[in-house]
Amino acid sequence: MPMNVNTSAGSILSLATLPTLTGVESEDLTAYAAASWLEIAEITNIGDFGREYNVTTFNPLGDRKTYKLKGSYDDGSFTIEMGRNVDSEGQQMLKEALNSDNAYAVRVVTQGERETFYMPVKVTSAPISIGGVDDVTSSTANLEVDGDVISPDATPVVTP
Repeated sequence: MPMNVNTSAGSILSLATLPTLTGVESEDLTAYAAASWLEIAEITNIGDFGREYNVTTFNPLGDRKTYKLKGSYDDGSFTIEMGRNVDSEGQQMLKEALNSDNAYAVRVVTQGERETFYMPVKVTSAPISIGGVDDVTSSTANLEVDGDVISPDATPVVTP
């Protein structure tokens, strides 16, 4: 039986300014598709993203059992790792996003364009790592997801 999985090789993460989406709901795939995207070069790892719910517990005295309910949710945050490339327009936009209070749009396209994910994010950190003599000068960036993760390939990607 053939496997229906892929490696992450060839996946791309790009940024666009959300003003491109002004006046449009963040869930509007047409607006995301029409945005002008800049690929962030030299990414070596795209962290985990997606909705997580808080668990609310309830313990009635009568039966001593713990009941669990889904409470509020957070669309989370993720970290990207990359080799530092000062000539990359995408990495320059990432630095601009770090110094802005505005949300930016992210597009993640997996290998072979099998899936595409869109989300608004706020960049909250982007430290540089020089490392040692045999290391590549690198950077990480923390992206806080500030809205729904959506995909034209699997609508909706996350469900309330």
